[in-house]
Amino acid sequence: MTKDLTTDRLAVHITIFVTDYMVDRPGMSMQPSFQYDPFREKQLRLEEKTKRPLKHFKNRALQSDIFPCDTYFTNLVLRSKVRLNELHVRKILGLDEQDEIQEKIYQSIRKQILYAAQELKRLCGFSDLTEMPMTDLRCLCYEIALVFKGIFFVPVKTKTIISSDDMSQEVHYPTSFVPASTLPSNRTASTNAYNSQHQELTAPRIHHSSEVSQSNSIEIIQYISKFREMWIVVLLLRQEYSNISMGYLC
Repeated sequence: MTKDLTTDRLAVHITIFVTDYMVDRPGMSMQPSFQYDPFREKQLRLEEKTKRPLKHFKNRALQSDIFPCDTYFTNLVLRSKVRLNELHVRKILGLDEQDEIQEKIYQSIRKQILYAAQELKRLCGFSDLTEMPMTDLRCLCYEIALVFKGIFFVPVKTKTIISSDDMSQEVHYPTSFVPASTLPSNRTASTNAYNSQHQELTAPRIHHSSEVSQSNSIEIIQYISKFREMWIVVLLLRQEYSNISMGYLC
Protein backbone atom coordinates (compact mmCIF):
# COMPACT_ATOMS: atom_id res chain seq x y z
CA MET A 1 0.00 0.00 0.00
CA THR A 2 2.81 2.41 0.93
CA LYS A 3 4.61 1.58 -2.30
CA ASP A 4 1.51 2.41 -4.33
CA LEU A 5 1.19 5.81 -2.58
CA THR A 6 4.83 6.62 -3.30
CA THR A 7 4.38 5.66 -6.95
CA ASP A 8 1.24 7.79 -7.19
CA ARG A 9 2.99 10.81 -5.69
CA LEU A 10 5.87 10.42 -8.13
CA ALA A 11 3.42 10.20 -11.01
CA VAL A 12 1.71 13.40 -9.82
CA HIS A 13 5.05 15.26 -9.63
CA ILE A 14 5.96 14.12 -13.13
CA THR A 15 2.57 15.21 -14.43
CA ILE A 16 2.92 18.66 -12.85
CA PHE A 17 6.47 19.03 -14.21
CA VAL A 18 5.41 18.13 -17.77
CA THR A 19 2.32 20.35 -17.57
CA ASP A 20 4.46 23.35 -16.63
CA TYR A 21 6.40 22.93 -19.87
CA MET A 22 3.43 22.42 -22.17
CA VAL A 23 3.43 24.79 -25.16
CA ASP A 24 0.23 25.64 -27.03
CA ARG A 25 1.02 25.61 -30.76
CA PRO A 26 -1.78 26.56 -33.22
CA GLY A 27 -2.80 23.68 -35.43
CA MET A 28 -0.80 21.20 -33.40
CA SER A 29 -1.51 19.08 -30.40
CA MET A 30 -0.20 20.01 -26.99
CA GLN A 31 3.41 18.86 -26.81
CA PRO A 32 5.88 19.15 -23.97
CA SER A 33 8.85 21.45 -24.58
CA PHE A 34 12.00 21.31 -22.46
CA GLN A 35 13.81 24.14 -24.30
CA TYR A 36 12.91 26.70 -21.64
CA ASP A 37 14.79 26.35 -18.37
CA PRO A 38 13.78 28.91 -15.72
CA PHE A 39 16.84 28.15 -13.61
CA ARG A 40 19.15 28.72 -16.56
CA GLU A 41 17.37 31.97 -17.40
CA LYS A 42 17.73 33.13 -13.81
CA GLN A 43 21.43 32.32 -13.92
CA LEU A 44 21.87 34.27 -17.17
CA ARG A 45 20.09 37.30 -15.71
CA LEU A 46 22.32 37.17 -12.65
CA GLU A 47 25.46 36.91 -14.80
CA GLU A 48 24.34 39.84 -16.93
CA LYS A 49 23.67 41.90 -13.83
CA THR A 50 27.17 41.12 -12.58
CA LYS A 51 28.90 41.80 -15.89
CA ARG A 52 27.15 45.11 -16.60
CA PRO A 53 29.13 47.29 -14.13
CA LEU A 54 32.37 45.51 -15.05
CA LYS A 55 31.72 46.17 -18.73
CA HIS A 56 30.95 49.82 -17.95
CA PHE A 57 34.19 50.16 -15.99
CA LYS A 58 36.21 48.50 -18.76
CA ASN A 59 34.77 50.82 -21.41
CA ARG A 60 35.63 53.88 -19.34
CA ALA A 61 39.13 52.57 -18.65
CA LEU A 62 39.84 51.87 -22.32
CA GLN A 63 38.75 55.37 -23.29
CA SER A 64 41.04 56.90 -20.71
CA ASP A 65 44.45 58.30 -21.60
CA ILE A 66 45.92 56.71 -18.50
CA PHE A 67 45.21 53.01 -18.13
CA PRO A 68 44.51 52.29 -14.47
CA CYS A 69 44.73 48.51 -14.66
CA ASP A 70 48.45 47.90 -14.00
CA THR A 71 49.59 49.12 -10.58
CA TYR A 72 52.04 46.38 -9.58
CA PHE A 73 55.12 48.57 -9.98
CA THR A 74 53.44 51.48 -8.18
CA ASN A 75 52.75 49.26 -5.18
CA LEU A 76 56.30 47.87 -5.31
CA VAL A 77 57.81 51.38 -5.20
CA LEU A 78 55.57 52.40 -2.30
CA ARG A 79 56.58 49.39 -0.20
CA SER A 80 60.28 49.63 -0.96
CA LYS A 81 62.76 51.36 1.34
CA VAL A 82 64.60 53.12 -1.48
CA ARG A 83 65.18 56.83 -0.96
CA LEU A 84 66.66 59.22 -3.51
CA ASN A 85 68.55 62.41 -2.78
CA GLU A 86 68.40 65.48 -5.01
CA LEU A 87 71.46 64.43 -7.00
CA HIS A 88 69.85 61.09 -7.88
CA VAL A 89 66.59 62.74 -8.92
CA ARG A 90 68.35 65.31 -11.10
CA LYS A 91 70.33 62.58 -12.85
CA ILE A 92 67.23 60.47 -13.46
CA LEU A 93 65.24 63.42 -14.82
CA GLY A 94 68.20 64.75 -16.80
CA LEU A 95 68.09 68.20 -15.20
CA ASP A 96 71.29 70.15 -14.61
CA GLU A 97 71.55 72.20 -11.45
CA GLN A 98 73.81 74.71 -13.21
CA ASP A 99 71.21 75.46 -15.89
CA GLU A 100 68.84 78.20 -14.75
CA ILE A 101 65.80 76.99 -16.70
CA GLN A 102 66.30 73.35 -15.74
CA GLU A 103 66.70 74.35 -12.10
CA LYS A 104 63.38 76.22 -12.22
CA ILE A 105 61.71 73.17 -13.71
CA TYR A 106 63.17 70.90 -11.04
CA GLN A 107 61.99 73.17 -8.23
CA SER A 108 58.56 73.42 -9.86
CA ILE A 109 58.29 69.62 -10.03
CA ARG A 110 59.19 69.31 -6.35
CA LYS A 111 56.64 72.00 -5.43
CA GLN A 112 53.90 70.20 -7.36
CA ILE A 113 54.69 66.93 -5.60
CA LEU A 114 54.90 68.61 -2.19
CA TYR A 115 51.54 70.30 -2.73
CA ALA A 116 49.95 66.98 -3.75
CA ALA A 117 51.35 65.28 -0.63
CA GLN A 118 50.08 68.08 1.63
CA GLU A 119 46.59 67.92 0.13
CA LEU A 120 46.46 64.13 0.44
CA LYS A 121 47.44 64.36 4.10
CA ARG A 122 44.95 67.15 4.79
CA LEU A 123 41.99 65.60 2.95
CA CYS A 124 42.58 61.86 3.45
CA GLY A 125 44.91 61.52 6.42
CA PHE A 126 46.45 58.20 5.40
CA SER A 127 49.18 56.92 7.68
CA ASP A 128 51.11 56.11 4.48
CA LEU A 129 50.28 56.01 0.77
CA THR A 130 49.85 52.22 0.69
CA GLU A 131 46.39 52.86 2.17
CA MET A 132 45.40 54.87 -0.90
CA PRO A 133 43.80 53.11 -3.90
CA MET A 134 46.65 52.35 -6.30
CA THR A 135 44.72 53.37 -9.41
CA ASP A 136 43.95 56.79 -7.93
CA LEU A 137 47.57 57.29 -6.89
CA ARG A 138 48.84 56.27 -10.31
CA CYS A 139 46.49 58.68 -12.06
CA LEU A 140 47.54 61.47 -9.70
CA CYS A 141 51.21 60.89 -10.53
CA TYR A 142 50.47 61.01 -14.25
CA GLU A 143 48.56 64.25 -13.80
CA ILE A 144 51.63 65.76 -12.15
CA ALA A 145 53.89 64.43 -14.92
CA LEU A 146 51.64 65.79 -17.67
CA VAL A 147 52.45 69.33 -16.55
CA PHE A 148 56.06 68.65 -17.61
CA LYS A 149 55.61 66.73 -20.83
CA GLY A 150 59.13 67.38 -22.14
CA ILE A 151 60.62 65.81 -19.00
CA PHE A 152 58.45 62.74 -18.46
CA PHE A 153 57.45 61.72 -22.01
CA VAL A 154 59.24 60.87 -25.27
CA PRO A 155 58.07 60.58 -28.91
CA VAL A 156 57.73 57.01 -30.17
CA LYS A 157 56.05 57.28 -33.56
CA THR A 158 56.36 59.80 -36.39
CA LYS A 159 54.30 59.88 -39.57
CA THR A 160 55.09 62.42 -42.28
CA ILE A 161 52.55 62.95 -45.06
CA ILE A 162 53.94 64.73 -48.12
CA SER A 163 50.94 66.35 -49.76
CA SER A 164 52.71 67.47 -52.96
CA ASP A 165 53.64 63.95 -54.08
CA ASP A 166 50.68 62.29 -52.35
CA MET A 167 53.08 60.03 -50.45
CA SER A 168 53.16 58.86 -46.88
CA GLN A 169 56.01 57.63 -44.75
CA GLU A 170 55.79 55.98 -41.33
CA VAL A 171 58.59 55.43 -38.85
CA HIS A 172 57.91 53.14 -35.86
CA TYR A 173 60.09 53.07 -32.76
CA PRO A 174 59.83 50.21 -30.25
CA THR A 175 58.84 51.38 -26.79
CA SER A 176 62.00 49.92 -25.26
CA PHE A 177 64.34 51.96 -27.46
CA VAL A 178 64.02 55.44 -28.89
CA PRO A 179 66.81 56.67 -31.21
CA ALA A 180 68.75 59.53 -29.71
CA SER A 181 68.27 61.56 -32.90
CA THR A 182 64.53 61.76 -32.24
CA LEU A 183 64.87 63.08 -28.71
CA PRO A 184 65.29 66.77 -27.99
CA SER A 185 68.31 67.89 -26.02
CA ASN A 186 67.94 68.38 -22.29
CA ARG A 187 67.95 72.12 -22.74
CA THR A 188 65.30 72.04 -25.47
CA ALA A 189 63.15 69.59 -23.51
CA SER A 190 63.50 71.70 -20.40
CA THR A 191 62.54 74.88 -22.24
CA ASN A 192 59.48 73.18 -23.73
CA ALA A 193 58.41 71.86 -20.34
CA TYR A 194 58.97 75.27 -18.74
CA ASN A 195 56.84 76.97 -21.39
CA SER A 196 54.09 74.35 -21.25
CA GLN A 197 53.43 74.87 -17.56
CA HIS A 198 52.81 78.58 -18.16
CA GLN A 199 50.55 78.23 -21.20
CA GLU A 200 47.24 76.39 -20.96
CA LEU A 201 47.01 76.06 -24.72
CA THR A 202 50.08 73.82 -24.75
CA ALA A 203 48.88 71.52 -21.95
CA PRO A 204 49.92 67.99 -23.06
CA ARG A 205 47.74 64.90 -23.29
CA ILE A 206 49.35 61.49 -23.03
CA HIS A 207 49.03 58.99 -25.89
CA HIS A 208 47.31 61.52 -28.13
CA SER A 209 48.88 62.72 -31.33
CA SER A 210 49.91 66.30 -31.94
CA GLU A 211 50.03 67.80 -35.42
CA VAL A 212 52.65 70.28 -36.59
CA SER A 213 51.78 72.05 -39.83
CA GLN A 214 54.63 72.47 -42.31
CA SER A 215 54.86 73.82 -45.84
CA ASN A 216 54.40 70.46 -47.57
CA SER A 217 53.84 67.95 -44.79
CA ILE A 218 52.11 67.19 -41.51
CA GLU A 219 54.12 65.65 -38.71
CA ILE A 220 52.23 63.53 -36.17
CA ILE A 221 54.05 62.64 -32.96
CA GLN A 222 52.83 60.29 -30.24
CA TYR A 223 54.29 60.14 -26.74
CA ILE A 224 54.79 57.48 -24.09
CA SER A 225 56.08 57.64 -20.54
CA LYS A 226 59.80 57.65 -19.93
CA PHE A 227 59.18 55.87 -16.63
CA ARG A 228 57.10 52.76 -16.06
CA GLU A 229 53.94 53.74 -14.17
CA MET A 230 55.67 57.09 -13.55
CA TRP A 231 57.57 55.46 -10.69
CA ILE A 232 59.88 58.42 -10.09
CA VAL A 233 56.89 60.64 -9.24
CA VAL A 234 55.46 57.88 -7.03
CA LEU A 235 58.76 57.63 -5.16
CA LEU A 236 59.09 61.39 -4.65
CA LEU A 237 55.47 61.62 -3.54
CA ARG A 238 56.06 58.80 -1.05
CA GLN A 239 59.11 60.58 0.37
CA GLU A 240 57.30 63.91 0.72
CA TYR A 241 54.27 62.25 2.30
CA SER A 242 56.50 60.39 4.75
CA ASN A 243 58.22 63.64 5.76
CA ILE A 244 54.85 65.35 6.27
CA SER A 245 53.55 62.43 8.37
CA MET A 246 56.66 62.55 10.58
CA GLY A 247 56.10 66.29 11.04
CA TYR A 248 52.53 65.62 12.17
CA LEU A 249 53.77 63.10 14.73
CA CYS A 250 56.32 65.55 16.09
